Amino acid sequence: MKNMSKSELLEIARETNLVIEAQGITSRLWAYYFTPIDTKEILCKEDIVCDEQEPLELSPVNISISDDLSIVLAKQLSESSSDGVLILNPGSARHPCGRYNSGDIGYEEVLSYTTNLKNSLKQCNSIYKAHRADSNNGLYSDCMIYSSNICIFRDGSLKIAPPFTCDVITAFPIRYDIAIQSGISNLELRATLEERLDNILLLAKSRKIKNLILSPFGTGRFKNDPHNVALAFRQAIFSKEFVNFFKNIIFSIPFSDLEFTAFTQVFKNY
Repeated sequence: MKNMSKSELLEIARETNLVIEAQGITSRLWAYYFTPIDTKEILCKEDIVCDEQEPLELSPVNISISDDLSIVLAKQLSESSSDGVLILNPGSARHPCGRYNSGDIGYEEVLSYTTNLKNSLKQCNSIYKAHRADSNNGLYSDCMIYSSNICIFRDGSLKIAPPFTCDVITAFPIRYDIAIQSGISNLELRATLEERLDNILLLAKSRKIKNLILSPFGTGRFKNDPHNVALAFRQAIFSKEFVNFFKNIIFSIPFSDLEFTAFTQVFKNY
């Protein structure tokens, strides 16, 4: 995929738009919009079923770093586990599917080329409109979009393949450069990042999804330092709230050797 030209990716985007308009592709699509609220309150939303009395299965989480695309990893996990699979989409705060229609490559664009995610995100246009009106000094918001039963119908080569489904959380990274230029301190940026990651994991837990495919949330075009993001993820994953819940966490990092090295170093003893 990394070697594909912009014109090839634009053709794939055009074909994907046609595919997701076909009968049945969107028949099981749901989107949940979570406002920036206290993380504990998320568990009490009407859209989420949770039982605080249910005992957790005490098993160590298996953490790995991979240079495969998120959709490839989701396929592997969906075939080997019955505990649900969820992909984290570090989404553009201003435009659903990011630069998908421009032929660009990124974490959100991969999902946009290969799934019907865009139909879910467009149900929540009010979030993007609010972010375009006010970036909150580059912090945007803690809003999340939970997309259920997203249909993945392409393989790692972006060719049409037998479909399967998984869930997707779209959350919005901080734009580090804008935040710094706006006078936001690194201390506040770190606290905001940590709270956002906690919210993401808590939402996944509340849906009883135990297999996560994560990404370097907010690196690359968002300008956050990969090492700092990896450290924040490590703190969140091994907090008391989550340490005994998740079974498999895979970081999909196919686009940057720098990001891959940073996450490998931070999680090398786990």
